[in-house]
Amino acid sequence: KWKQLSRLQRNVVLFLLAFLMLCGLLSYISVADEWKAVGSRSAEGPKMRPANPPVLPAPRRAAENPETFAGASPQKPPRHFRRGPPNLQIRAPDGDAKDRRQEEAQRRAEAVGQAPREDDVQGSRVSRRGTGPEPEQGTQLPLRKAEAPARPSPQALRTRNSPGELSLGRRRDPLLSVLEPPGKPREPGEAVEEVTRRVHSLRGKKDGLVHMFINTNSGLFTHLGDHLVCFLPGTLALGAHHGLPADHMELARALMDTCYQMNRQMETGLSPEIVHFNLHPQKSRKDVQVKAADRHNLLRPETVESLFYLYRLTGDRKYQDWGWELLRSFNTYTRVPSGGYSSISNVQDPRSPQPRDKMESFFLGETLKYLYLLFSDDPDLLSLDTYVFNTEAHPLPIWAPS
Repeated sequence: KWKQLSRLQRNVVLFLLAFLMLCGLLSYISVADEWKAVGSRSAEGPKMRPANPPVLPAPRRAAENPETFAGASPQKPPRHFRRGPPNLQIRAPDGDAKDRRQEEAQRRAEAVGQAPREDDVQGSRVSRRGTGPEPEQGTQLPLRKAEAPARPSPQALRTRNSPGELSLGRRRDPLLSVLEPPGKPREPGEAVEEVTRRVHSLRGKKDGLVHMFINTNSGLFTHLGDHLVCFLPGTLALGAHHGLPADHMELARALMDTCYQMNRQMETGLSPEIVHFNLHPQKSRKDVQVKAADRHNLLRPETVESLFYLYRLTGDRKYQDWGWELLRSFNTYTRVPSGGYSSISNVQDPRSPQPRDKMESFFLGETLKYLYLLFSDDPDLLSLDTYVFNTEAHPLPIWAPS
């Protein structure tokens, strides 16, 4: 199966495998760093905890210090050392609250014979990664000696280095952002436009049509050929029906014969994915040559689509007959006993077509739909003068100009 894949498909598979391995390696490094940091903090925990915890003074009554306890509930105990997540402060503390914290810190320090700590006076802020206390910038952790600052996590670095991400009005996404930092609207840049301009600037196009493959190293077209071209007979016939030159219908009939022969000349009656025409006829060679990697059939709808257009616009019943032959080949070589249809790997081997156990959605949404419309004798059933079919066989009503 690997040999049956095209060069582009192989490169895509190899790129995805390399990308997944790289993502896994980066994830492992990130997780290892976080676990290492957690282990170091847990190991330092016993060292930071004092052997003899300080004895807290008995709570004072409100009458002893009326200024400090003004407005406080008599049942509310005084604030102790922080053990767990602090209360979230949505607003900045006012001057009275700051004074109360300073006096409370001073009393605790006097009780244990130490100087008040700066973090007790200024309070703490809540970390974005959890509800634990996080020291203010430029201060040290409580009860920890001076040491080198801990290595911040990648998430903290991203948060610290990109403060604009906290503001929805200044989010800078290259594809979604439509506002500059001053708030003025701008035209969003699209990477697809650059690719389109690059493709259409290449040499080698035929009548405005580009080829199937592009070499990612040189940026030039490779395998010069137009893909899934059997939709073209129906397009030409529809154009002639709506006023384009009549010779478009003649070309549509000739191309329809070619697409039919691409199916008929195969042993299963089903066309391969890619064929090569023998431009120099020889008795020992067929008109259509098929390479081993291209002899699969994916139940595509393009040939049946053109048969539907040709029958509707000409009334020639041979196009119904050709469609009936295709349906019989689908039933014989692609239908599975349990129900449904499967792509096959070899249209040249009727004894062993090698089903792939895969049915593309376009077989139900397009191939069978066009076969149903082809066999219908009611021209008003999704009339081509009333509806237009998009590339996925969805009928859209034609609106008359007002």
